[in-house]
Amino acid sequence: MKLWNSLLLAPAVLLCLGLAGCQDECESCEYGVPAAPYALRAELFRSGIHVTWKDASDNEEFFIVERAARSSARSRPESSAGSLATPSQPQAFGHHFLELVRLPRNSEDYLDTEVYVGMTYSYRIKAVNAAGSSTSEELEVAFP
Repeated sequence: MKLWNSLLLAPAVLLCLGLAGCQDECESCEYGVPAAPYALRAELFRSGIHVTWKDASDNEEFFIVERAARSSARSRPESSAGSLATPSQPQAFGHHFLELVRLPRNSEDYLDTEVYVGMTYSYRIKAVNAAGSSTSEELEVAFP
């Protein structure tokens, strides 16, 4: 009987042996994919663009800040706030997003200092854990 019980438990043990930090991953997955950040805002400074958001989840492991860029010379929709940020539909910007930085859980802001005059940037934030990721709406900002 002991041999039979050992054989029944063996597959579960073998699955976990191959994964680093298996217990942590299993616990994160238990709660599912984190909720997407929301309420993205941006403020322009001489030193860069300060992007803020609201953390909607309590189970993210980290955040990823992504950015796409294009020249401001192309036409873009005007926002009611002038050159400040306006949320847009995903993929509306038409550029590939690149990862800028990974930030620790509970982060709600990032100062992007790698910006250039005459460029328009689109930002999005991902909340990530072992179960997957959720992406915020996009935020478009012109750096005059």
